[in-house]
Amino acid sequence: MAIAGLKEPLEVVTTEPSPVEEAVETTIGMLQRLSLVNDEQALHSSLTGEFTRLVELGKGRLYVRLPAGVKTSQLIELANTLAVERGFASVFTWPHFWVPDTEANSLTEQELDGSFVAFTAQLALFADSNSKYDPLLHFAGLSFDDMYRDNGRPTQLEKIGQAQAEFVAQHPGAALDTCDQRDYLVWYIVDMIRGVPTGELALAQGFMRVPRHGRRRVGGDSCVGGVCSYDGRARLVGSYGSAGGDVGVGLSVGFLED
Repeated sequence: MAIAGLKEPLEVVTTEPSPVEEAVETTIGMLQRLSLVNDEQALHSSLTGEFTRLVELGKGRLYVRLPAGVKTSQLIELANTLAVERGFASVFTWPHFWVPDTEANSLTEQELDGSFVAFTAQLALFADSNSKYDPLLHFAGLSFDDMYRDNGRPTQLEKIGQAQAEFVAQHPGAALDTCDQRDYLVWYIVDMIRGVPTGELALAQGFMRVPRHGRRRVGGDSCVGGVCSYDGRARLVGSYGSAGGDVGVGLSVGFLED
């Protein structure tokens, strides 16, 4: 029998957070895990404003690019901690390319940590295609450079230069850059915090080359650095640079300082 004398409960309405709101909250979560938050309220307001501006530039993934003072080793350490918490293997790093002093042409500490001096809000653009692979991958199916140029088709490096020129012409006050291993580690960390399913992690469905470090001879081969998240594991590895349908580059946009 029903119980008498009680009010009907208020209807509970749940709403999904907007892409900006979700990006702000998860970014703050990452920055807190890195012990970088001084004033959460000010940070929340600043990120909301910057991310709101960025979504006007296109569709993509909102994130914060970290300055060189936040070492790549710190990002890998946090990625390892979060991965293990979820039962994944720790970050795989191919030493010949990614570990300084492994050999003469391995990345230096400065190259690994980058040269950015400030925290900047960025939008990693989604490619304009219906590919079954990760939407962050641009110019898939093209070779990286002249070494494996395919029947006179443009290379990824050439397409990057063209895209940068077109973007600047269309969006004065903003800049288009390629994504690198540090951007990828930020995406991976945020996805770990969000609890993203294995198959939906950034670059779980494809491989992103890192043009910033160019081609170099390491491990007995001529290679380009690359990253991916196969089987839930973050991987910093290498690529010969030939054309592949699931192999692209990442493009990130941000506003120039006023």
